Amino acid sequence: MPMLVSLSRWSLVVVGFGLAACGGGSDGTPPTVPASGVARVALTVPGDSVVLGAPIRLAAETRAADGSRVTAPVRFLLLDSARAELRGDTLRAIAASGTVRVVAEAGAVADTVALRVAITPTMTLLVTGPGGVADGVDTASYTAVVRRNDVALPGIRARWRLTGPLVASADTLGAAQLRVLATASGAASVTAEVGALRVVLPVTAAPTPLASVSVTTATPRGRPGDSTRLTITARDLTGRTVASAALERVVDPATRAVVRGDWLVALDTGRVTLTVGRGTTRAVTTWGTVPASQFPIEFRQGVGPTLPARVTTLLPRIADRWREIVVRAEPLATFRSPTTSTCGLPPSSVISTTGVVVSVVLDSLDGRAGGVLAAAGPCVTRVNGTTAVIGIIQIDSLDVNRVSDLVLENVLMHEFGHVLGIGTLWQRPDRQAVLIDGTSTSPTPSFLGLRAQAAYGVLRGGAPQPVPLDVGLGHWERTRFLGEIMRFAVSGSERSPVSSVTVQALGDLGYGVASAGADVDPPALRSGAPAAISARVVRESEPAEPFDRILLPGTRSGLVVMPDRR
Repeated sequence: MPMLVSLSRWSLVVVGFGLAACGGGSDGTPPTVPASGVARVALTVPGDSVVLGAPIRLAAETRAADGSRVTAPVRFLLLDSARAELRGDTLRAIAASGTVRVVAEAGAVADTVALRVAITPTMTLLVTGPGGVADGVDTASYTAVVRRNDVALPGIRARWRLTGPLVASADTLGAAQLRVLATASGAASVTAEVGALRVVLPVTAAPTPLASVSVTTATPRGRPGDSTRLTITARDLTGRTVASAALERVVDPATRAVVRGDWLVALDTGRVTLTVGRGTTRAVTTWGTVPASQFPIEFRQGVGPTLPARVTTLLPRIADRWREIVVRAEPLATFRSPTTSTCGLPPSSVISTTGVVVSVVLDSLDGRAGGVLAAAGPCVTRVNGTTAVIGIIQIDSLDVNRVSDLVLENVLMHEFGHVLGIGTLWQRPDRQAVLIDGTSTSPTPSFLGLRAQAAYGVLRGGAPQPVPLDVGLGHWERTRFLGEIMRFAVSGSERSPVSSVTVQALGDLGYGVASAGADVDPPALRSGAPAAISARVVRESEPAEPFDRILLPGTRSGLVVMPDRR
């Protein structure tokens, strides 16, 4: 019986067993010996070629060390399984290209024969399949049949060639049946070859009208050299799925990214727009590529109870996300704290950084559950008063385990924005005079940073304009920034996005930012009109994001210091 074995000397082998016998002994039959007793084996075949599709029988002669004939188990092995098939000692060629190599093996000795595959004059090739396909929808099948004397030879493999907008299923390129898909409309052809036999079949790919198309990226942003998988869904007018390969893909600007199949690959930093579809039915998405950040962010356990694991697990993710936004290193700053605890840090701490160090403290903020969940702000800034050196995030010990991981992540993202200075540093008297129109009690205050104004104007489809703030100056105006990370309340149902306005406001404060680090702006921010407050904010059963404590300024060691209020 045939069986399959794996030997290191051959890539794929099909084995048949037999006993070599050539007469001898007292009755003319050679003595039977185990395979280990064979010194030489000779493989014999009828001629130096095998006719395509026609079976031939294999035979082998075995001899002992003294040259006498012996009978021993012989294995027949096929080295070219893509060109022929072997069943026991019967060989049959199924492909017309190249040669077929067969091995006879007895114990440690073997013999190999190479056979040419022959085509006879009585053979013909017939190809069947559709002459027209709908691009992106129809998977067409084409079948090649070799006939000899008008009798079909089963299982004969063909070589296929395609022209025009056709792509083939890779596993069918060397088979008797080919599957193809049209990726665009236009003239094409399918060619089948079996040795010298060749048939060309003209094919017309017709355009498929699209009813809908959508595209999303697996990740919102990356760095040069990174790639993100595209999920593209398109349907025709009857609801059938249209293959994404049949859709146009346009990247703008083309110098920043390139599409390779269903992957978008970043070439340079910045934001790109990807348009997918054809005709008037298209979908658009954006993807940002940011440089590697040089701005270190370090979280430290502050003085007080040990932070819960759910907090410490989130902190690296918070740092990584903000480092996609703040990318430039700041001037090196060194701070030596006094002998008492400062900003949640242990006494006599020494901080030296070109970024920011944040102590995270578990504390009772308001003495009750269901109230203030967290508070944050900068404690120490650089000499110019623009960027934070040390900050603190306080988390209420009574509420930290009452919220979901998603809410906690949004809150920590939000509070770190305050550490950097959103809603905090711009309230310093010297900054407020330049960056704020109004006071903390004004009914309609606004932020005047030039970069943030420009970003807000782009979202509104016009010229730069002041960015509306909430009363108190600590957050963006709540009805126009619904869902945004620096709104007064965070989302309880999805990750709150960091808008382009928040990114550019950090630039106005003096940080080196990457514009592409922003998320896609929330719909309410793009709509141009105030939005009603909806259930997207933290539910009433969960602590709402609190009013952030603004730590008052002072001076110490040549640096601007905001003493801890703890």
